[in-house]
Amino acid sequence: MNNVAVAVWNHRISPVFDSSTAVWVVNADDPQHGGKTVRLRSVSPLERARELQNLKVHVLLCGAVSMDYARFIEMHGIRIIPFLAGGAEEVLEAYLNRRLSQEAFYMPGCGRRSRHRVRRGAGGRENTGGPVRTS
Repeated sequence: MNNVAVAVWNHRISPVFDSSTAVWVVNADDPQHGGKTVRLRSVSPLERARELQNLKVHVLLCGAVSMDYARFIEMHGIRIIPFLAGGAEEVLEAYLNRRLSQEAFYMPGCGRRSRHRVRRGAGGRENTGGPVRTS
């Protein structure tokens, strides 16, 4: 079974996975059966990753996701496709039909060319691309 989880909020991609309360789990090999919406019980990154693993999820489609959540999810063998936006059904359909490369499915400023989760700056410090303090 090749399950895909879509982090959802009001039938759309949840903007931030860390605060998502539900995922829509669909069997990618048989998407016509519609899947099921599952309420996420845990807020802990490790427990959230275990929840996805117990649902036999192989791919997570979501909006933004913090490094802590991403690390634990990926450690559980789940591929993350982050920074997505739009209607959950449309995004899932685009994923299944290999059309997710279209800019329309990504959060503003997070198109496929700029989907870096974290970049390392000088001295190995994390550089998230945010404002730089100069004083």
